[in-house]
Amino acid sequence: DNANYTPFMGSSIYLKIEDKHFLVTANHVIKDLSARYSIPQQEHFDNFLQFIGVPNEQFDFCFSFLTKPLDYFKPINISDCIKYISSHDGYLIASGFPETKVKTYNGNINCILQNIISKESKNQEYNEIGADINKNIVIQFKPKSLEIDTGVKTQLPFPNGMSGGGLFFVSKNVLYRDEKPKLVGLLTRWGSDLKKSIVASRIEMIIFAIGLVYPEINRIKYIEEKFT
Repeated sequence: DNANYTPFMGSSIYLKIEDKHFLVTANHVIKDLSARYSIPQQEHFDNFLQFIGVPNEQFDFCFSFLTKPLDYFKPINISDCIKYISSHDGYLIASGFPETKVKTYNGNINCILQNIISKESKNQEYNEIGADINKNIVIQFKPKSLEIDTGVKTQLPFPNGMSGGGLFFVSKNVLYRDEKPKLVGLLTRWGSDLKKSIVASRIEMIIFAIGLVYPEINRIKYIEEKFT
């Protein structure tokens, strides 16, 4: 029923850096959202959402400081973020909410999380799609991918709606769940014009940009040791 249809705009990351909480997403998600809805939405958030964005094609992200933790959601701690270094032994997992897996019932939105397991693209593919290896991580989107729980290849939905979701790295066999995935990036772009690639902004660049607004963040020992 189109009358009950709620357009789904994108995904986001709930990030905790010491005692500060942030909602992080792709800048184009908020741009599309604010064109259709009022921001902030006080009826859904106790926080006043004031997004600070970087509208750059290679580094497309924005964030909002949260005045209090979000109820019912567990944040990703800074200790669960790492600077990604190319590795042929591990997997990259794009995680978000595809538009085709979002259903609306009587005004309530039901979202199903999708994980896409892939490998990093080759260096020349970065150049071909205009990505910067120092700012981005690029993975290949294949319509069929391994399913985490079964290890069986399954048909994947297109990643529309996954912008703003997380890109995670695991260095071991993900099927055995013997390692906690580490956040390495924020999903920002995908499409046939990108040679069916999914592009993410590197998490260390995002944390550095947040630190320009909150300078004390870049003085945190973990960030100094892992991201500089």
